[in-house]
Amino acid sequence: MTWAGIALNRWARWTLAANYRSLLTVVADHEVVDRGPYRLVRHPMYLGSTLICAGVATILRTWPTAIAWMLPPLGLLHRIEIEEGMLAEELGGRYPRYAAERARLIPGLW
Repeated sequence: MTWAGIALNRWARWTLAANYRSLLTVVADHEVVDRGPYRLVRHPMYLGSTLICAGVATILRTWPTAIAWMLPPLGLLHRIEIEEGMLAEELGGRYPRYAAERARLIPGLW
């Protein structure tokens, strides 16, 4: 699970290329990326990070560490709300159209 998360995270970051920023910003000529893992979900890097945390929590096998490793993905849920609002506002109709066709994190669920 951890290795799958690392692979997904890296693939998503590579796919974003010049659009990737660690801080939430919209760059000049920002494009809505709909290729690679972004064909299936809107936030594959966050899904990858969640898989990494879940994998580490599974490996460590204690409740306190499992809970500690699952806290970062909960923070990502808040970041997703902020990011999606910013992208919808800054990119006009392009982002809402893209978002309507894809799950946020888990295809078929959310």
